[in-house]
Amino acid sequence: MRHKEFNQKTKRLDTNGDQIPDWYWKAGLHDAQVLSITESLLPIDWKSKDPLRNCLEIGLSCRYAMFERNITKIKLFNYKLSLPLPVLSYDSVWWISDAISMNANGLCHLEIELVSGRKNKIFLKIDFESAEIERKQ
Repeated sequence: MRHKEFNQKTKRLDTNGDQIPDWYWKAGLHDAQVLSITESLLPIDWKSKDPLRNCLEIGLSCRYAMFERNITKIKLFNYKLSLPLPVLSYDSVWWISDAISMNANGLCHLEIELVSGRKNKIFLKIDFESAEIERKQ
């Protein structure tokens, strides 16, 4: 299921009063293993009002996650990275923390902190228009 931007149906407030989307993993993904991070260009549907141009896909294993244990994949559409995507050449990479916000022009901003098995920190800063979250049943 594709969730489009923030609108009245998908807005809610977190404990700080910030708006967060309904699809967001509010309980947290701490200790989820990052299996893959891939970028892809999508064929553009020029007839669509909001065509999808690209996708950043994060594959997860939430077996050892502390809270959210049902998320398997996060897809962020029409994204832009603030920092270059790191090459994940480590045997294991783990999700430490994240923060989501919405900027003035309606884009979501997601900051993710990861750590490798060798204790190297990896930071992702991503602006995107919409997201699709795959959850196991």
